[in-house]
Amino acid sequence: LGAALRTLADRWKGAPLAGVVLLTDGNATDDLARLGGAELAGLPPIYPVLAGDTAGAVDLAVTEVTANDTLFEDAPTEITARVEAVGASGAALSVELRDATGLVLETRDFSPDSAEAVETFRFRVKPSATPTSPTPPLDKSLPVVASTHHTVVVRPTRAGSLQEATAANNARSVVVPRPHGKSRLLYVGGRPSWEYKFLSRSLKSDPALELVALVRLAPREPRFAFLTRKGESVNPLFRGFGTTAEDAERFDEPVLQRLGTRDAEELRAGFPRTAEELFDYQAVLLDDVEAGFFTAAQQALVERFVAERGGGLVMLGGVGSFAHGGYARTRIGDLLPVYLDRPVTSPAVTPARYGLSREGWLEAWMRLADNEEAERARLAAIPGFQVVSVARGIKPGASVLATLTPTGAGERRGDDRAELPALVVQRAGEGRVAALTVGDLWRWGLRRAPNEADDLGKFWRQFLRAVVRDVPRPITATLAPSRDDPATLAVSVRVRGRDYRPADDARLEVDAIAPDGRRTRLATTAGSESGVHEAALQTQGAGVHRVEVRAVGADGRSLGEAEVGRAMDLDADEHRSIRVDKGVLATLAAATGGEVIPVEGLAAFVDRLKDRPAPLSDLELRPLWHSPFVWLLALACLAAEWTLRRRGGQP
Repeated sequence: LGAALRTLADRWKGAPLAGVVLLTDGNATDDLARLGGAELAGLPPIYPVLAGDTAGAVDLAVTEVTANDTLFEDAPTEITARVEAVGASGAALSVELRDATGLVLETRDFSPDSAEAVETFRFRVKPSATPTSPTPPLDKSLPVVASTHHTVVVRPTRAGSLQEATAANNARSVVVPRPHGKSRLLYVGGRPSWEYKFLSRSLKSDPALELVALVRLAPREPRFAFLTRKGESVNPLFRGFGTTAEDAERFDEPVLQRLGTRDAEELRAGFPRTAEELFDYQAVLLDDVEAGFFTAAQQALVERFVAERGGGLVMLGGVGSFAHGGYARTRIGDLLPVYLDRPVTSPAVTPARYGLSREGWLEAWMRLADNEEAERARLAAIPGFQVVSVARGIKPGASVLATLTPTGAGERRGDDRAELPALVVQRAGEGRVAALTVGDLWRWGLRRAPNEADDLGKFWRQFLRAVVRDVPRPITATLAPSRDDPATLAVSVRVRGRDYRPADDARLEVDAIAPDGRRTRLATTAGSESGVHEAALQTQGAGVHRVEVRAVGADGRSLGEAEVGRAMDLDADEHRSIRVDKGVLATLAAATGGEVIPVEGLAAFVDRLKDRPAPLSDLELRPLWHSPFVWLLALACLAAEWTLRRRGGQP
């Protein structure tokens, strides 16, 4: 309706249109309520006529369904549904969450306490969970979606107990957001440690995270002739392992071990030295490795990785981390959320007890249990940590999510001076940084019974997912309803190059996949922003419409892929609610100089039309030559021409 009114204003702009009679049910399915003042000012008088009487009607509707990533490992997806019940006060209703096959994953009971009740329901699910309910498949009238989609249905608990005005709005589908591919994490360790053992074990089965490690086995060491054979320049650590002189580290190079790399070339030269190499990861984890391990250029590259690329940076505690690792007044140290150049005077802090701060309790991914009592019991069972990098200075804007209380002074829980920061997070440029001051977090996972929950592994997975949650991908695509046509989806694709700058010269392949599986190649145009490409998708029929995007750089190399989907049901949108929105119609009429007319008053309105002021226009056609001013102008031009010709000596 809003698009039609805008078209009407453009078509009749400046014309003497007396008014527009608008026959409506009072429920706009587009952005009528968001029409701006300038657009309303250009409209002729609007006279809305409410057609249809919904008094006493009964209707159940799912008006809105959204899906969001919660970072909870047990239930990583939260589906929120807004349910409206009109004329069903006291009725027994059921709100069901169904998967793609039509099986019920969860059921909530709902009994409206008023004639016009609105309730919000939240479901937490695993998209890959196998439903166990024996409920039969969905009715043919309800949409069936793919495995990454869910449907929320509202219905009477007892079939046939309510006679609804329409059943078209009883179900809505939603696309569950899924990242395309795994997030790759680069772990840099200064020495072999148990921390890496527990970390890699925690992420081994994670479908969203992939760990790549660069572990230093031995630091740089000088060459002593009496320890080597004559003419040998390769570190003796590699003797007997069949390593060639080209591949083995020399005496002035640290001995590095690569783990989890995708091929033999990844990290072959050590820590990345170019943006193309480092920007392939979503986060960097530094564990007990000193600042001298990195060159000045590599530290500047890490700074760009966080500030420009939007990557995550995590530093773990240890003798080679934070101030003890020489990070004060370095580029990497300046990124961290704690001050490293302030002198710290602190009593003995070990063993230290781990706990959550006020901000930590509010941060959902910091909690591993589903209730407060179980969470407090879990925290009390964590052993005391022996390795702590003391950092009392917290930068402005940083948040302390976890604290350490030294044993002995720790009974004074209310004394802030007895607590040290354990986990501090902060935004830095486009990315996120975190300081985990504990250097022996692996103690948390020791002596765990076979049937006991792996809290340490769960913490690592939820924490690292939070670190990489907002890290941009090379290709991002969005689908949004068009402002002018509800049946058209606007496709927007943002393409970044290997340096994560806008790639305007990229070649795109954008394929639209209809609910029945038919593929259509979409033509793209340059968007209003650099690196953004746009297309329009004309949808046909209800169901989930998908778009697959593949991008190729100017050099012919692939830049990445992306996939996005959206559930469309225009019939459900049209019948979203049977309640008449009289406020919007009254605003529309008042802003344009019209009035809202009930159906029974339409005849009287027609009778009053002759008394209403209306702009009039009269078309008059007169030959231009009959005007005396035109005749005098022609005569003057003739005289001027004759004068000029005579002065020039022409006949």
